[in-house]
Formats: sequence, structure tokens, C-alpha cells
Amino acid sequence: MVATPRAFSLGGIAGPALFGLIVVIAAERRPEYRHFSQLMSELGESGSPTGSLMNYVGFLPSAVLIFLASLTLLAHFRRTRSGVLGSLCVSLFAVGMFSAGLFPCDVSCTPDAPSQAQRLHFAAGMVADPALALAPLLLAYRFRQLEHWRSLSCYSVLTSALSLCALIAVGWSLPERNGSGLFQRVALGLPFLWLALVSWRLWRSPECGEAA
Repeated sequence: MVATPRAFSLGGIAGPALFGLIVVIAAERRPEYRHFSQLMSELGESGSPTGSLMNYVGFLPSAVLIFLASLTLLAHFRRTRSGVLGSLCVSLFAVGMFSAGLFPCDVSCTPDAPSQAQRLHFAAGMVADPALALAPLLLAYRFRQLEHWRSLSCYSVLTSALSLCALIAVGWSLPERNGSGLFQRVALGLPFLWLALVSWRLWRSPECGEAA
């Protein structure tokens, strides 16, 4: 595999940061929106005044940046199965995130008669979110084998565990919208932070782009 440009690793910082910023900006433009109970996808729902902002400035470019970071992960940790699988999980999340931006959900994202776009949006999320949650767990095994990365191993396992629990909580709370937005932000925010830390370490590492 050809070494990726070192700058690609910064996509793991810029992508999550851009997405979080657009969520905040879009929510500010919708006074009725509630972070605690509403999903982030609702900011880009069909007919939303913030739909274009959320989907075309939030979802799509953030997904591209995260995908570039996943290529750096794959180039660096490709020597073991866990490293490859963990990196591919980040790639899979990026593809799903991009798809979610292309196919916005219906109003409230939980309609009784979902449109085709809603079905595709939901399917993308069902694949992408667990993939991102599992990525730190898979890479934690590889981190344990590398002296320079060993300190992130336990943190990576904890990130996966908490993110997966938060994803389960999203599904549990969705019918009543009792904290669904909060749980979703935890489920994505924790692996986003993990990705940013790993990407920053890759950026600073003199071995970035070399297989480990």
C-alpha cells in the first residue's frame, strides 16, 4: 500500500470539529430545536430551514475528512488484522456519514410511513454508528503491541464500551425521545474525541505513514 500524505491524518481532527460546529450553528438557527431530546439528523431533515447547511456543510465534508484520516490509519496499522479492521471501521463510518448527508431523514426522523430517503438514511446510520464505536476496540489490540501506542489501549477499550452503551440507550429512548439527543452525542462524541487524539498522534509521529 502506498503511504498516504501525512496531512490526511488531520482529517480525523477537522472532520469531527467541523461536524460539531455545524450542529451548533444549525441548532442556533432553529430556536425550537432541543439538543437533549432531538437527533442531530433532524437538523438536516427534509424541509428543514437548516437542511442544506447540515447536510452539505456538515455531513458531507466531515465524512470526506474522516475518510482521509481512515486511510492514514490503514496505512499505519495495516500489518495486523485488528489494525486493518479498526481502520476500515472508520472508513465505513465515513461512507455511512456521507450517505446520511445525501439522503436526509423525514421530519422528526421517525415517521410512520418512511420515505425511501428516510430508509437509506436509517440504514446508513445503523451501519456507520456501530462501526465507529467498534473501531477503538479493534485498534486497542494493536495499540497494546506497540510501545508508542500502548498508553491509548485502555482508553480505546473504554471509549468503545461507553459508545456502544450510548448507542443502545439511543434506541431505547427514541420512542419517547427521553434523552435521545444526549445519548447520540455521547455515542458519537466519544469516538470522535478518540479519533482526534489518535490522528493528532499520527500527525506528530515521525513514523506517520509507515506500517506499524
